[in-house]
Amino acid sequence: RWWQVNFSFPSQFPIRTVAALRLALAEPSLTDALYRAAWSEDRAIDDPAVLREIVDAAGLDPEAVLARIQTNEIKAALRENTALAKKVGACGVPTFQLLYDDPACADMLIWGQDRIHMLEHALCGWHPACG
Repeated sequence: RWWQVNFSFPSQFPIRTVAALRLALAEPSLTDALYRAAWSEDRAIDDPAVLREIVDAAGLDPEAVLARIQTNEIKAALRENTALAKKVGACGVPTFQLLYDDPACADMLIWGQDRIHMLEHALCGWHPACG
């Protein structure tokens, strides 16, 4: 309601997101459409036909874009992103990692779109351990 978007838990869960995540890396402009398909429209973003429809609806060439998600470059980028998320302790998206030079201020993770106000405060200088 806050963002005035429809939300419904997908009828098929969990979702195998490997191809969708690669697609978001290959063509970041599709990220909102992928989220909307999964969380508002109850579309199976683990279905190659649905991914093709999403790419096509965005006015992009499905053959070219979907071929890119099979490249070693995109596969490696997803593995690197996944390893980094695991290393920092991310448990979902969006996760924001704030890194501090001051050893008294531990690095901080802020997780969830409902905590963006906390991210804003942190970017303006707030830290729970530092004031």
